[in-house]
Amino acid sequence: MLEQKKKSSLHKQKEGLSPGTLVYVGSGESEETVVITHTFNEHGYESSKGLKEQEKGKITWVQVSGLSDINILASIGKQYNLSNLSLEDALSTDQRPKIEFTTTYFFITMRILDTPEKPEEQISFFVGKGWLISISEHSSSLFDPVIKRLSGEDSRLRSCPADHILHSLADRITDQYMVRADELEIKTEDLEELVIKQPDKISASTIHRHKRDILHVRRIALPLKELFGTLAKTENPLVSPETLPFFRDTFDHVLWLSEECEMLRETSQGVMEVYLSSLDMKMNRVMKFLTIISTIFIPITFVTGMYGMNFNFMPYVTKVSWGFQAVIIFCLVLSAWMIFWFKRKKWW
Repeated sequence: MLEQKKKSSLHKQKEGLSPGTLVYVGSGESEETVVITHTFNEHGYESSKGLKEQEKGKITWVQVSGLSDINILASIGKQYNLSNLSLEDALSTDQRPKIEFTTTYFFITMRILDTPEKPEEQISFFVGKGWLISISEHSSSLFDPVIKRLSGEDSRLRSCPADHILHSLADRITDQYMVRADELEIKTEDLEELVIKQPDKISASTIHRHKRDILHVRRIALPLKELFGTLAKTENPLVSPETLPFFRDTFDHVLWLSEECEMLRETSQGVMEVYLSSLDMKMNRVMKFLTIISTIFIPITFVTGMYGMNFNFMPYVTKVSWGFQAVIIFCLVLSAWMIFWFKRKKWW
């Protein structure tokens, strides 16, 4: 319910605006906009703060984090001839993962999963001939291994085209999904074991939260099949033939991810059903125990109730001193015999 209200408020921010209006749409305050330009080729790598002009013979990666300064994003869009509709999607952080092709570039949106340090965020990629632009909501260390590879000596990655750099970045995000899927699988197995062996140590809310985590990863992972499927099969000149096998490899990972999420969803549903069944079984055991206790006391109650009536003349009434003790012994023997009978019939 809270999530639906949050999404409703996000959409409210764009109400009445014309298509292509550049305005930040997010769930919280945007970070300060930081631009880092990475320039490289097979001979070297250079990184500097701020937006730099594209150099001939070199690949340019403009890394933007933080969406507070719309003017900076507008100037980047003007320099690289980006459509305002594409920039609008980059600023609207509730986009579904997708891919769009234009005549001079193609545009991708994905989601970076949350970490203990950072919330979940959207990231957008613009890829053209010899250049790549990434726009994310927050600064992140997710792409540090790629930057380290670019800055390393004799790095083969520096001689690759811009679409191959895109693959390296997108593959890092996909790896993050796969790690999260492994974590969810381990937790699912733990919950499955608990619900069978120690159902008292688990609750329906815990299973429900876990199921929601699985559904969330599944929701943002399923569109990746279409995204990487398109990249793996495209004949667009912006995607080089030597990069296609790498996109196919990532597509295989995405297929595994979607199947894993589907399997985890079904398993979590089964865990919930087993948990509810265990609650029913526990209740049945309690009711069975109470029924047996009640059944044992029925004849005792009958005997004591029968001779507790206040009549002056009753049959079989004796005035011997051991009458009370005899009734107590009779009730105990009757109870022991009923318990023995229930055990023999395996009702208890």
